[in-house]
Amino acid sequence: MIAMIFSCKKCMIGIILLTLPCLIKAQINPSKKHALLVAVADYPETGGWDQLSALNDVQHLQKGLKNQGFDSKNIEQLVNMQVTKTGIQAAFERLLKRIQAGDIVVVHFSGHGLQLETNANKIDGLDECFVTYPALSPEKIDINDSVKLHTEMAKYLRGHELGELLKGLRKKLGPWGDLLVMLDFCNSGGATRGENKVRGGKKPLVSKSFKANQHQRSDSSQLFREAQLGAELSGLSPYCVISATRPEELDTETKDENGKGIGPLSYAAYLSFQKLSSTITYQGLFAKIQSTMHQLVKEQHPLLEGNASNKRVFGGAVIQQEPFYEIDQIVSPALLTIKAGNLSGLGVGTKLGFYPIGTTQTKALKPIVIGTITKSNRYDAEISLETAGSIKNSKDAWVFVLEKQMALPKIMVALSPYKHASPEDKSSLEQLLINLPNVGMSDQADLWLVKGEEKDSILIASNASCFAAATGLLQSADALKEQLRRYGQYQFLS
Repeated sequence: MIAMIFSCKKCMIGIILLTLPCLIKAQINPSKKHALLVAVADYPETGGWDQLSALNDVQHLQKGLKNQGFDSKNIEQLVNMQVTKTGIQAAFERLLKRIQAGDIVVVHFSGHGLQLETNANKIDGLDECFVTYPALSPEKIDINDSVKLHTEMAKYLRGHELGELLKGLRKKLGPWGDLLVMLDFCNSGGATRGENKVRGGKKPLVSKSFKANQHQRSDSSQLFREAQLGAELSGLSPYCVISATRPEELDTETKDENGKGIGPLSYAAYLSFQKLSSTITYQGLFAKIQSTMHQLVKEQHPLLEGNASNKRVFGGAVIQQEPFYEIDQIVSPALLTIKAGNLSGLGVGTKLGFYPIGTTQTKALKPIVIGTITKSNRYDAEISLETAGSIKNSKDAWVFVLEKQMALPKIMVALSPYKHASPEDKSSLEQLLINLPNVGMSDQADLWLVKGEEKDSILIASNASCFAAATGLLQSADALKEQLRRYGQYQFLS
């Protein structure tokens, strides 16, 4: 016994000695927060690009990040004339030297965006790019001069180039690090709108031989997505990318608290950073940004991508996110819609709870309001609120299921006249089925219920195939209800 105790103590000491270096390292090298803020506001007049308010972006983000524990010395700003392709690459190299495995990094870009012709094998034939300080706008370039065209194209930061720079950060950060990328510009071409400045909005820069009918619009998130759609390498940090627009939209500046121009994504992020709960995830952060942008620029819809949406913001464990739906439209103060319906198992009568955006678990929380589905189609549903006017902004709440009602077609069943079935069995079955919703008895049946000597079975009448079989199946209301529910889903989806 003494020997066993001594052996166990030796094992414990061994475990402590093995883990001690990791504990010491964790104490010596805790995770640090770093940021690289890239912005071009004062494009040269000769370049053909409109002036922007991007410097206000980085000033606000600097304040917001400091509020989240980022040290000023770990926040690098790269602005205006510094933002050449080589300047960006050098800034990433400096950042790469500063960071350690497990650190948190924020990379932000503000400026103009554009699409350029690519020589890669892409369906649309275009690369999504960030417009650097010296890059000329398309109308300033003679596309008949191929040498000049390619020289000028080389000044833009292409998507795959940025993607490789970001992948380098992810490798250094490792699986315990975090990378948040924010892109406050767009690549969409189109006419400007209103009096506010637009970031991007010019037609793609292409050669004379480019086939215009292959062109498709794309959003700024393509900058990162291009390099991430391939096989994901192991050992990379999780990441999230928040883009200012959808593919077909323009990125329009808004006004800050002092009435000065600012990028809508940058300002929404700044406001969100003022107050974040300790458990908020990147998905929750995006929802806050989305809600703010909806108030600032209703015509814009930001995008969230990446594999870290359920991680706690700026380092932390993955948080289990309870499934939820987003509000699609506010039809009236008492009527809302969501883009989920029968196909999601949300039938008429389903009870839904509306909770603040960013909610991860609803247990022990009181909803803002409760609603009931009054109309359900395959892909959408209408919800009647118990208290009218409780939800004023479609981006202010997430919708969670409290009590689900499946909207399944009525199923007709019949008791098969096999030797093991008796009139008493039929009478018992009728009593069993009387309280089951969407179920009736008819000789023109969808299902034959077969009473067996050892097992009872459910046969699909159209092809006589066995759908289910179990001992005492026709004697248990719960067991029969579950199998009929399964068949209803099967019938609904087939």
